[in-house]
Amino acid sequence: MTLATLVRQVARDVRRDLGWIVLYGVLMSCAAYALVLMAVNRALVADKGAATELFLERGAQTVTLSGVPARAAGGMLGEGAASEEVASRDTADLLAFFDEALVEDGMAGSVVYVPGALGYDVALVFLGAYADLPAYERDRSAPVSFAVSRDLAGEVPGDLELDGARYPLDVVSPDFGIPYPGYYEGPELVEANYRNALFVFCPSYRLACELIGELRSTDTLSGPLQRIVLFDPSPEDVARFRGAVLDATGLYARVIPLDEGMVSESFSSARTQLAVTSFSALAAAALAAALVASLFSALVRRVGELSVHHVFGAPLGLLYARMAAFALIYQALPTCLTLAAMAGLASVRAELVLAMAVTAFAVAAEALLVALLAWRRLRTAARRGLRTTRGA
Repeated sequence: MTLATLVRQVARDVRRDLGWIVLYGVLMSCAAYALVLMAVNRALVADKGAATELFLERGAQTVTLSGVPARAAGGMLGEGAASEEVASRDTADLLAFFDEALVEDGMAGSVVYVPGALGYDVALVFLGAYADLPAYERDRSAPVSFAVSRDLAGEVPGDLELDGARYPLDVVSPDFGIPYPGYYEGPELVEANYRNALFVFCPSYRLACELIGELRSTDTLSGPLQRIVLFDPSPEDVARFRGAVLDATGLYARVIPLDEGMVSESFSSARTQLAVTSFSALAAAALAAALVASLFSALVRRVGELSVHHVFGAPLGLLYARMAAFALIYQALPTCLTLAAMAGLASVRAELVLAMAVTAFAVAAEALLVALLAWRRLRTAARRGLRTTRGA
């Protein structure tokens, strides 16, 4: 039997079961994608939970801005206030609040995105309490610290010059992440989303404004107000903050403790995730078992035909090669679709690359083992056939 003959025979074997191969491939890829996605989500939830703990330990309270009806706004600003007075905003109190609260060990923190600042595509400025929340060991003896994104490693000087002063310029570590209340941008997301970026860790809002003039803003879309978090504020602080926000923006600031409603929401989310993960795992296991059983059944069905080939001179080793090639191809489409589903998430969790390699190796080993088990039946049947022929 030549190699070309072997290839033609394997191709014919595959054509016979092509429908089952495609069906199992689609089902396995769907189940594997769901399982991997839930595993990734579980890891992200764990990261988010660890980041949220940073805020809960400090008694964080989040801020939600909403519109205020004209009548309510007039009442809060004083009876008889004209609409023109409501429209003319006074930002002095809010900027004064930022100056007092966004400081070292202050009662507020925020992170501000400044596009095009200091020659970088974007600058992320961590203010107040936020300066110590990201995974970055800043020099607390210095008033401000600077670092660049990892894609700039080796391409930037060791210091940054601003207004005649030089500041050390660092590179963020591989585990650098950006925490938010109830959300977390992990290292993979940071590396993917922030390129040619500058990270500024400056507790003092006043000093940060001197270095980056665009920060001196009360705009709700670009200033500190967009992502501000209050840490264990007093009722008087909250009242002052609300009044300053209303005067500056005309919006009502609703200050909500971070842990309010989190227990029931977290329990419901965890229960749903566990149910979906369990279902996906069981479905993937059942489909994998069905695929192996289907492969073994397809090989066993060919034992009679292959026994005849052996009787007419085909060596058993070559017949095993035919069965092994068929088994590998039978598993190839489901495995490739499954790996493609995993590859789509590999950019989010780098450890999936190792999981993909292990999966491919395990599937190849399993296909060869199943082919070996079916080949042993073929060998037994062939020997029985030869004894029967000799007896006759």
